[in-house]
Amino acid sequence: MQLQMTSQLALIGIESTRPLLQPPLVKPQLELQIEKPQLEIHSPRPVLHIDQTQCFADMNKRTPAAFAAYYASQGWSDSFQGIARLAMEGDSLGRIENNYSLIDLAMQDLGETADFNVTAIPKQPPRVWADTYPVEFNFQRGTVKGTLHQNKTEGNFQRGQVNIYIRQQNYLKIDWIDSKVDRIA
Repeated sequence: MQLQMTSQLALIGIESTRPLLQPPLVKPQLELQIEKPQLEIHSPRPVLHIDQTQCFADMNKRTPAAFAAYYASQGWSDSFQGIARLAMEGDSLGRIENNYSLIDLAMQDLGETADFNVTAIPKQPPRVWADTYPVEFNFQRGTVKGTLHQNKTEGNFQRGQVNIYIRQQNYLKIDWIDSKVDRIA
């Protein structure tokens, strides 16, 4: 007689889920409100004045107002001198009986001897001056305002699980095999 043994080991199944921690982090944030500084500069330019009226007057070139004033006074002077000359000639003609002749009268009008001089013009330099102005500036300070939003951590934790079960049962089967065959039936 023979024995035949068949066996099967037990199999254990394990199902596990890992623990899970999901920390949703909110990062800290810094908000800045910046107002830039400003500098305004105003620099008026200097004004240069050059007065050449005396230089031009030395060359008998005058401004319109000085020209009018000069020739008006010259006209008054010439007219007074003309009136004086006519009065003097009339007085001289009135003295004709005192051995005053027309030849003497004509000799008075022969003119004057011209006297020439050489000179450099202009005799005076031009007047030069400048008006200067200070630099004006306006400074506005800048500002920085900051707001800090702090971070938050909220924990979301899921526990892990372990399930153990028998996936396959164990067994032992014993059979015997007889070499004798009974053929009676």
